[in-house]
Amino acid sequence: MAKKKEACETCPIEETYEAMAVEDKLYLNWQTVAGSIRRRIGQGNSERRLLRVLRRCGAMDRGELLTAAATRTGDSEAALSSLLAQGLVRGEREISLTEAGEAAATEAAEQQITERRSYFSDLSSEEKEALLKMLEKLNNGWLGK
Repeated sequence: MAKKKEACETCPIEETYEAMAVEDKLYLNWQTVAGSIRRRIGQGNSERRLLRVLRRCGAMDRGELLTAAATRTGDSEAALSSLLAQGLVRGEREISLTEAGEAAATEAAEQQITERRSYFSDLSSEEKEALLKMLEKLNNGWLGK
């Protein structure tokens, strides 16, 4: 549950958490969870994402790789430069993994799985199933399915 917030000059909250409509509580908690996930991902995510894309798709044109990684352009360029400097990828125009890059990409993929699963460690199996059904229902509704 999100922490109870107090009113302040820059963000007045006219009602306490307990008095909020359920939809407002859902949204507040949704934002808190999303922010927590973003913080848990932490630094180096752009590098790991580039490694995972190359592992999954193979050698790619530099522009295609940066687009496929779906990170901010500056972050992706910096991450790619770092990977080149570390010897994990090679190429100027077409980028591919080195042997060390293959190992790092495999480790990044395994780490991603572990991280994703840890996000839900406070829930029981039944709660995870119930949350999954609710999220699928929301996604289907938003996507018009």
